[in-house]
Amino acid sequence: MIQELGNGGHFAWVKLVFADLSGTARAVQIPEAAFERAMSEGVRVDGSALEGRNRMIETDLVLRPDPTTLLPSGDHAGRVICDLFDDEGRPWPLDPRHALRQMVASTAVVSADWMGAAELEWYLLRPDLSPVDGDGYFSYTRGEGERLLERTALKLGALGLSVTAAHHEAGPGQYEVNLKAATPMLLADSLMTARTVVADMAHEEGLIATFMARPLNDLPGSGMHVHQILAGSNPSEVEHVERVVAGVLDHAGALCAFSAPTINSYRRLHRGAEAPSHATWAHSSRSALVRLSLTDGDHISVEYRGSDSSANPYLVLAALLAAGETGVIGEAKLPAPLEESVEGVGLAQVETAPTQLPRSLEQATIQLLGDDRLIDCFDDRLIARYSEDLMAEVEASQGYVSDWEQRRYLGNF
Repeated sequence: MIQELGNGGHFAWVKLVFADLSGTARAVQIPEAAFERAMSEGVRVDGSALEGRNRMIETDLVLRPDPTTLLPSGDHAGRVICDLFDDEGRPWPLDPRHALRQMVASTAVVSADWMGAAELEWYLLRPDLSPVDGDGYFSYTRGEGERLLERTALKLGALGLSVTAAHHEAGPGQYEVNLKAATPMLLADSLMTARTVVADMAHEEGLIATFMARPLNDLPGSGMHVHQILAGSNPSEVEHVERVVAGVLDHAGALCAFSAPTINSYRRLHRGAEAPSHATWAHSSRSALVRLSLTDGDHISVEYRGSDSSANPYLVLAALLAAGETGVIGEAKLPAPLEESVEGVGLAQVETAPTQLPRSLEQATIQLLGDDRLIDCFDDRLIARYSEDLMAEVEASQGYVSDWEQRRYLGNF
């Protein structure tokens, strides 16, 4: 069975991969001989691993491999993505992959023909946390970072991921891969796989790959832009797209709890011309939260620029589907585009002042809990645990004295 699923390859070991609530990849390795039993009966794991950052419970859960995701990972090893179930065979409500699957099923108005692509950015750092190079956007270079990027793109291709482009980003040591349009689950799986492969290959070279939203002062942040590819060849389809975008803008604050899920995420937002600060849309402005552009003439790319690379891709895509669905069902009205940054044009010059995005994780969590239409699309147990997790992170950060505070105040008071 394992050879058939592996396209004829032989695996000595198989890595069972799953995501916790924060989007961190977890894994259990089993020998080839145990794989068929894992497929039929599952593999027990400690359920507290799915609690994300805030470990609170001890309960056994069951990993069940998704055979469509089984691929060779090299050195006679395979990897397969798993779903989580409880002892009675029910999907575990805190499994982000299950949350996305349920959202796809419950948002058929939007998800039926939904395809999405993504841009994933990260920094390559040396052990002293300095960037691996001093290059910039689209630099033509043959340094170790660029060579590692090429090998990483090849590895991703060997794992079945369709990489459409890979290049140096704006910051020194900052890189990006673009993933081809896919269904929601395939795109989320691909983003999770890409992050683990990038990190593993950097580690093998003695480097650090970080997906922090903004790991270094005075340098650009790392985004995970999601392109929703929607049909737009006739007026009714264009109206559908406009309502999807309006839904995303209407729920922009709550969406940040999923797309900007760390304290550090708000070092990226509200910073510079290419990071959104308000719930606006545009055709060309890189400061807009959403950008619309034509793809092949028959489809429109709805690029959501609010998510950073630390976000859980399953929950980001689920939240975007939910926001789009509420926009379509509620016949939400799309405001006029804003092709300049709000800071550049000034709020006084805007006919209808756009909503400012949250400036902190605490604000984003509060806005999530206050957005009944959005959170009603999710399992209430997931929202409860997820929001508790975020607020625990806020509490932990508030008791920490930062280097900036010490430099700013230590000698002055």
